[in-house]
Amino acid sequence: MTSDRADRHLPYWMIWAPGVALAATAGAVNVVVVLAGGPPVTHVTGSLTRLAADQDAARGVHGLAVLGLIGSFAGGAMLCGLIIPAQRLRIGRRYGLAMVIEAALLALAAAVSSHSPLAMAMLAAFAAGLQNALVTSYGGQIVRTTHVTGIVTDLGFLFGHMLRGERVEAWKLALLAGLLAGFGLGGFAGYECSALMGAASLYPIAGLVGTMGAAYFAWRVMAGRRSGVSGDARE
Repeated sequence: MTSDRADRHLPYWMIWAPGVALAATAGAVNVVVVLAGGPPVTHVTGSLTRLAADQDAARGVHGLAVLGLIGSFAGGAMLCGLIIPAQRLRIGRRYGLAMVIEAALLALAAAVSSHSPLAMAMLAAFAAGLQNALVTSYGGQIVRTTHVTGIVTDLGFLFGHMLRGERVEAWKLALLAGLLAGFGLGGFAGYECSALMGAASLYPIAGLVGTMGAAYFAWRVMAGRRSGVSGDARE
């Protein structure tokens, strides 16, 4: 297992650009699903709150649906754990495969949206859980791409350190600010796209995620050939 410092030898753009892009897709997915009649799917805090608030008999069915969303998100994270051996970013792991699977889930969610908004939401939540577990640590910084509570917390914490006169690494601020902006802008883009295409907006989002996954896989194979390491290395 690499140390936090060892992670930092990776090109910064290889975490910043994909991270911001994935945060944008999560923001877009959340908005598209909500506008299509489903609940927010990219985080579980609100879902747990709704589950606690829906305990009376009249809301029992809705409570079970919310419980299913939480289970779907956890299932996606579990699948990611089966594919990728550790949460710290390391080039050579099967991020491409995970993103292609996520893209397939989002495309399937779009396909079933007209028949069952709940099934759409379950599939989107599964995809979100998978994405959120892809990479959770880079250079000692926690990374999340499907919700912003932790991002805002970390930004506030770093700004507090700055007010104390302590040194704060600029790359951390840039990464967190990029993730926050990406999620927000993705939400606005999802709204505009949904106004034109409805739940079918999930198709181009799936296409973007799938393209990123395929591009990473192709890059990994070529890099492996140059270094003499198999492109299927699991480290």
